[in-house]
Amino acid sequence: MNNATHLLYYQLGLLHLTHILLNADRRMDERKKKAVLELQQDEQISKWVIDDFHERIHLKSEREIFQQGVEYLNQCNKEEKLVALAHLYHLVEADKALSMNEVRLLLYSLNVNDTEFKDVELAARMVSAAKKCA
Repeated sequence: MNNATHLLYYQLGLLHLTHILLNADRRMDERKKKAVLELQQDEQISKWVIDDFHERIHLKSEREIFQQGVEYLNQCNKEEKLVALAHLYHLVEADKALSMNEVRLLLYSLNVNDTEFKDVELAARMVSAAKKCA
């Protein structure tokens, strides 16, 4: 797999799981919108990739979206999976109101990606600290 394809798989995996997470509690406030925009900028996801994703996503069930996201992330290395899950962790925190659906989805995502919660929490804190120092 070439680098462009690898990057696309990472970005699509992240977009799929982000979509599921954002719809888990049916609440989309300004903090979550801002967090999603930051994620897209941080990961340099092009407008074309985002638009294409949004065009196709409505054709899939929630289960298909989740499975596709996991399949994409399974093409990534451990570090990339950790960063993707740290982004999801930040999104869960973004609206300051945890829902059980968000927590379940995050924990299930950790499980299917064979990742420890403490590792994701540490990665998320490191990313936050780096942004504050930048």
